Amino acid sequence: MCPAMCTQLFEAWLAMQTLSPQGARPAVDESSRRFTIVPMLNGNSAVKEALLHMMASTPSEVHAILSQEDVEVTNQDDKDKLLPKILTFNDTIQDAFLKA
Repeated sequence: MCPAMCTQLFEAWLAMQTLSPQGARPAVDESSRRFTIVPMLNGNSAVKEALLHMMASTPSEVHAILSQEDVEVTNQDDKDKLLPKILTFNDTIQDAFLKA
């Protein structure tokens, strides 16, 4: 994957989540989505659906995807700092709901 892709996929995954007392959950219905996917160039609805499927992953699943060696980054420090945060993401959300 291209170097900026890891950061973009992480940001896309975040946008494709809805937050609840149970943690992050995929924003599956249109009314809860905060994003729009518009396929460009050779993109088509199959590419859109594949991205939606991949981004419907749990924090541990998206961590496994983004930690693969083929996910290259421009700055390895960014990848090293962001990936562990994904694994504690649900705990952070749940704590925030408890404190609210």
